[in-house]
Amino acid sequence: MKKRKIYLAAAMITLFVLASAGSLFAEATQTWRWAPHRVKFDLPKSFKVKMNNKDTFIAKGEHDVTIKIQTITAEDAKAAAENGYNSYTVVLDKQILQQRELSADASGLTRYMIYGTGKSSRTKSPAKFGIVGLKNPRTGVTLYARFWWFDKHNGTYGPATFKIANSFRSY
Repeated sequence: MKKRKIYLAAAMITLFVLASAGSLFAEATQTWRWAPHRVKFDLPKSFKVKMNNKDTFIAKGEHDVTIKIQTITAEDAKAAAENGYNSYTVVLDKQILQQRELSADASGLTRYMIYGTGKSSRTKSPAKFGIVGLKNPRTGVTLYARFWWFDKHNGTYGPATFKIANSFRSY
């Protein structure tokens, strides 16, 4: 009987996490084109663009989730992601939880993802982050996108980060 209650509780928690993970992308998304680098990606429409120029794109969503895309010089997508990780100061005491190569898109855009944990530099509250390095074969440009959010919102923004990372494509 006790095991049955544990399984039931685990199933309920799993359903809650899956339901909340989909909520960010349950809303309509908008495809952004970053013309100087021939890259496009999808963000929820609730995100507000704070900066969009030749070198940087910044958008903010709810609960301090932020995406920042920066152009850099790097050999490949992995090196771009590592550069984004090493230069990241918004999250302190960073620890990598997972890193992996994501599948390339149809045009050959390569992507490498780093996902980790740390503390917000502003509030010292637990935070999570995701960094995706990108190499566009059409332009030769390497860039990285960084996302961060407070740990308490991980059920929503953790899966959303992977969806955003996988939405990057070249055109």
